[in-house]
Amino acid sequence: RLFDHPRLGRKPLLTLSNAGCGVCLLLLAIATATGSAPLAILSLALYVTFFSLGAGPGIWLVASEVFSLGIRGKAMSMATTGNRALATLVSATFLSLKNALGDVGFLLLFSALCCGNVVFIRYLVPETKGKSLEEMLAYFEDLSGESARKEIELPSRSPEATPEATMV
Repeated sequence: RLFDHPRLGRKPLLTLSNAGCGVCLLLLAIATATGSAPLAILSLALYVTFFSLGAGPGIWLVASEVFSLGIRGKAMSMATTGNRALATLVSATFLSLKNALGDVGFLLLFSALCCGNVVFIRYLVPETKGKSLEEMLAYFEDLSGESARKEIELPSRSPEATPEATMV
């Protein structure tokens, strides 16, 4: 219920979450370089906490709130496909990238990516808390300079096109 907090918005939670993940990965890199097991355990525990705070659930909530009803199903399918494709890319390149950069370099890379997420969220992700779909649509129309308010016509189903009519 943290994302429903009356004073906190989704954007600050996503920013805090990604910044926290970046700091935790930096601490884990330090723990790896120095061989500090307690710092490594603390870093991992805090990383999971910060990820669960916003980066995990929050991105799906924001994505579902920025798409209008007319395209939400297809847009969320594309967002999910992109998410899974990037997760596959990270998984497929994990070992070779870790071997090329070393353990500390690998952790620093992902810490930098989290910092990049913070910048991306700060400048490009709109706040969606308390906004209606119409307000989000108007926001993106202003941003793009184009009108997205088009009537979506669903094809009518004639009796000949129904599966029951084609059965003999």
